[in-house]
Formats: sequence, C-alpha cells, structure tokens
Amino acid sequence: MSRSRRRLMVTAAACLSLLGLGAVVVMVLVRLDLGEKLHLGDAAGVLLTTVALVVPLVLWLRRAWAAGPPEDVAEAKRVLAELVHDRWAEERAIRAQGAPAIPVPWHLTRRTAMMDHARLVADGDISGDAADDEWLAATFRALRRRRLVITGGAGTGKTTLAVRLLLLLIETRTSEEPVPVPVSLADWDVEVHPRLHDWLAERLRTDYGVARGRGKGADGADLLVRRGHVLPVLDGLDELPEAARPGVIAALNKTLAERDQVILTSRTDEYGDAVKKSGRVLKGAAVIAPKALDPKVAIGYLTDDLPPDRTPAWDRTLRAMENGEAPALAAATRTALGLWLVRTVYIERGADPTPLATVYAGDAAALRAHLLDELIPALLDRPPTRPSAGDPFRPHHTWDPVKVRRWLSLLARLSTAHGTREVAWWRVARQAATPPGRKRPAWPVQGWTISLTGILYGLPAALPPLATGHAPLGLALWFAYGLGTASMASDTPAFSRPTLADHLARLVREQIRPFRLAMLSIPGMGLPMGVVTGAVYGFWEGVGMAVMTTTGLWLTIAGPRPEESDEERPPRFTSALTPMAVWRANRALTGMRLVTGLLLGTTLALGAGWVLRQMGGEPGDRLRELGLGLLVGGMLATVTQRGRRAWAATVFTLPLLAATGRLPLRLMTFLDDMHKTGLLRAVGPLYQFRHAELHDHLARVSPDATRSAVS
Repeated sequence: MSRSRRRLMVTAAACLSLLGLGAVVVMVLVRLDLGEKLHLGDAAGVLLTTVALVVPLVLWLRRAWAAGPPEDVAEAKRVLAELVHDRWAEERAIRAQGAPAIPVPWHLTRRTAMMDHARLVADGDISGDAADDEWLAATFRALRRRRLVITGGAGTGKTTLAVRLLLLLIETRTSEEPVPVPVSLADWDVEVHPRLHDWLAERLRTDYGVARGRGKGADGADLLVRRGHVLPVLDGLDELPEAARPGVIAALNKTLAERDQVILTSRTDEYGDAVKKSGRVLKGAAVIAPKALDPKVAIGYLTDDLPPDRTPAWDRTLRAMENGEAPALAAATRTALGLWLVRTVYIERGADPTPLATVYAGDAAALRAHLLDELIPALLDRPPTRPSAGDPFRPHHTWDPVKVRRWLSLLARLSTAHGTREVAWWRVARQAATPPGRKRPAWPVQGWTISLTGILYGLPAALPPLATGHAPLGLALWFAYGLGTASMASDTPAFSRPTLADHLARLVREQIRPFRLAMLSIPGMGLPMGVVTGAVYGFWEGVGMAVMTTTGLWLTIAGPRPEESDEERPPRFTSALTPMAVWRANRALTGMRLVTGLLLGTTLALGAGWVLRQMGGEPGDRLRELGLGLLVGGMLATVTQRGRRAWAATVFTLPLLAATGRLPLRLMTFLDDMHKTGLLRAVGPLYQFRHAELHDHLARVSPDATRSAVS
C-alpha cells in the first residue's frame, strides 16, 4: 500500500472515530440533561471502548505519518560500528583490567593442508607480534580476500587476538569498509540456516535491536549482509560438535561471495580435522598460528609488571625459571593464558611466588590446576580499577569464593552436558532442576513453577471480579487464564525490549485472532451492534456504536502492524544486546502483561455484568457468572499461548534451587558480577566462560572436590 493511500485511509478512519466518539458524548450529555442516572458500568464501558479505539488509531497515525526517508546505508553502518566497538571495548577492558598486552608471536601455519595456495592468500609471508596494533590491522587489510583463520591450542589467545583485531578495524575503518561483527559459531545450525548470510542477518536482528518486518521476506539486515557491509568474526569452530564442523566449512565455501570477508577462530586440531572431512580448505583464507612464548620474553613481561622493589622470593623464582630449575613454570608461561594466570594469581595479589619454583617446580599439570583453582579467589579479591558507582568493572556484591566455585562448576557441567560452553540464564534453572538422564525437571519443581506463574499471570484477570463480589467468576478466570498461560507459554525469552505501544498492539491482535473468520465482514459486525443499541437507547446511540465498532475492529485488524519487510531500507540499530538487557526486557514484558491483564480483567468484569443483565439474570446468579468466566477464561488461555514466561519461570524456580545451594537466589546479579570480575564474558544474549580451559577444569571437578579444594 502506498504512503499516500495509507494516509488517506487513516484520515478517514480518524474522522469516523471522531464522529462515533461525538455521538457517544452527545448520548451521555442528553441522558444527564434529562435527569437520568449514568450507570457506572456504562461510563466505564464508554471509557474502555474509547481507549480501545484511540490507542490503535494513534499508533497507526504515528506509523502512517512517520516523516523522513529511510536511513542511509553508511549511517546504519556507522551506528552498528559504534555499538560493536563500545560493547567489545568494554569486554576487552574487563578482561585486561590494566594489564599490558602479551606479545604472542604469530605466523602463517606450517600445515599446508589447512590453507589455500599461498599465492591466493597474500603477497609474502605473514609474521608479527599480537601487541603490535599497526602490524595486526595492516596485515589483515593486505590479504587478497581479507579472510583470516586464527588457530592455536588452548590458552594461546585466539579470541583475544580476534577481539583486538575487530576493534582496530573499527577504529581505523573507512566508510566503504564492512563493519566487523563478532558472533559465536556455537549458535549456527547449518541445517536451519544453510547460508551464512541468512544466519548472520538473524543475529544482527537479535543482537542489535532490529525489529523484524512483517512476512519472511528479505529486510534491511539482509541488505547489509548480502552486499558485503558486514565482516563476520566467527568465534569458536571447535566448540561445535565434531560432526557439525565440516558442514560449517562447506557452508562458508558455498555462500561466501568474492567480496565477502571473514575472520574465524578455532583450535588447530579441530580446524584441521574439519577441513579434512569437508574436503576443501576455506577458499582464500590465511591461516595463522601462534609461536610459543620465549622464556626470556615471559620473564621480561613478569619483570616489567613487578614493582621495582620486588621481594627476594620473586628474584629466586625468576632465576629458577631462567635456569631451568622450574620447568613447569617455564612451560606454563609459554602460552598467553599461563602467563596471565601467573600475573593475576601472584603479582596482582602480592602473593609469595615460592611455590611456583618449589612445590610445583616439576609438575606442569599440578601447576596448571593450581593456577586455575586460585583464579576465582584472585579475581574476586581484585579491586575495581575505577571508583565510580556506575563503573562497569564494579561488582554488585562480595561473594564467597567457595560458593562461587561450586556454582560455576555446576554451570560448567550443565553446559558441557548440553554440548556447549555457553550459559543461557533462561535455561540454567530448568537444567539445574532436571535429574540426570531426564529431559524435564522433576514434577515437584515443575508443578511449583507452573503454579506460581499461573498465579502471576492469572491474578490481574481475577482481581476485578473478586473485588466486586463475583468470586466464582474471578476464580474461574484465575484458573483458566493463569494455568493456561503458564502451561502453554514459551520458555524462550524475547530478545528485545518491547515498547508499551507495541505490546498493546500485539495483545489486541492476539485476542482477536480466533475471531478472524467472523470479522471478514467488518461492517457486518458493526451494523447489528448499532441496530441493537439504537433500539434500546436511541438512534444516535446506535449510530455511535456502529461507527465505533466498525472503525475499532478495522483498525485492530488492518493496523497498527509491524512494517513490511523492505530489503532496500537499511535497519535502524538501537542497542547491543547483553544477557542483562534480555533479562530486563523480559521482566518489563512480564510487567506489561500484568498491567494489560488487569485492564482486560476489568473489561471482562464490566462486560459480564452487562451481558447478565441483557440475559435477564441477576448479579447473584453465580452459575451463569461461572459459565461465562470459564468460557472467556478458556478462550484467553488459548490465544495467549505465544506468551513468554522465561523470566517468571526462572524467578520462581530459583528459590527451590537456592534452598539446596545449587544456584544463587539472585542468579542474574551473580552472573553479572562474574562477568565484571572477568570470569565470564557476554556474547550477545549469552554468557561464556572467558577461558575454555577454566570451563573444562571446573566441569571435571566434583562438588565435593570443589568444596575441599577451595577450603
């Protein structure tokens, strides 16, 4: 529909609405002038009808008369680049906490079977230092197709290098260059999204607040991705199931166009196996690998970070490391993670380093486990680098390291059991309450959660009848609406913060969906209503009712609706998604449902009284009230099955798990604090352990061993 035609239709609807409202106002004034009493139910009905008519009209007017041309592609890219940079610059700052960059050397892989022909990748060899910003960005831009695979073993700094590179590319980006966007490969199912572009566009909508248009056609997110305006930074090929990795390599080769750029991270062996099984290397991609840190470089890094008046114990430890008397320490500091662990556990805490060169001098595995064990109390004890109250580095609370270790171990085991290293808050409580070998939580927990969510969602619809003495109707609505909503609602959260206007529009459309066939002839609905009202109250009242009913139903069905998908209209990015933002959005959505449920319950209570009077019944006719309540409540329970209850289900399940010590009562506060301390990182709506080796270490530790090791 053209914009001019839409505006004409909206203007006509507005005029009809004003005529209908005017007729109602005249009716009220005439009745008052004649000395008649205006019944409270009639007044409330007029008010609710007016609101139900005006709200969709205003929403549609705002959409239909929205001024301004679609957003420019360059502007959309600029906004996206700012969101990505701000989000990941904060992640990098939380991770580093003021620590200098570790100078890990990188070079082209010597495994020629994992990389395309050298002449198709770059001119000359590639080697440099990860701490050299100029080399890193220049090397990537010098690649023939700007495709890079970062490989390496555990703890070699693959993800750190990828994040550093994407920040540099954004900071030095020209308007023609694509915007680097990091995404976790663990979320890509090539069976659902065979094309990289389709999956990446979906992640743009989810992670950066882009509203999906009506229909399933291409939209602005597809525009950016398919035209090469987005550079995907695909992290963690090795975190996919082994059988899925070759499919990702094959999908990339099939869907990447000549101009498409990509950055991929993976452990070396896993990437090599995936390439071998797929039968093809990633076309045109340079594959780089790290070199082990030289002991002299590691000693220099630790020395520079120590105070000038360092203790004699540090002198002895560094000498033992240099002379080969502490081989385990020398081996640990040959990787970026090991060097960072020594710095965090010992230098930042001011701890005595003697055990490094004595107790753990010759046992590399024991030293690694010791450093990982001490990492949690070390990070919890670390003071924030900024003193302000709004500091993103400052945790909300002080946590007991023993409990933190136990809870993180549980999260690691739960994610491992589901084949991932990701932590989704909307799945944690359900997974923790599910006995081993089962797919659903135990019945006591499941029944408790459904009952409480039913009370939460059903109470607003039941309050008005209960408050006016219609207890059977209120209880019937409470049971049917609440239990139906709780049992059939989705456990998947909404990944955007809905506005009140959008929520009201969606609610109205959901309520009328079952009656769509009956509304095919909208005037056929308004005319009988007008005739009946005119016969009972008078001509003008009938005209007003007919006009208001017709216009209101028409507006509800025809608008306001989400905009049509438009591939030529660049998306308007609003915010970078975080797990806390998803939590707050679903909390807000629950609040909106409660408010609208209260309004809906009020409407039902008033409507029930009016219907009973027209049927010749008395207010005390409980049987008819009960029947009407069950009918309407059952309908509502059916049409609200698309509602989301992830927030409510999590909140109501946590007290049971907290009582047994399995999870903290304030789960999101805990996860957010672990993110701020550097133990977790936020990737879109999910949390991940910042170090895969820490995740694997915690997943292998039993709760009893965890308790004894920390204490």
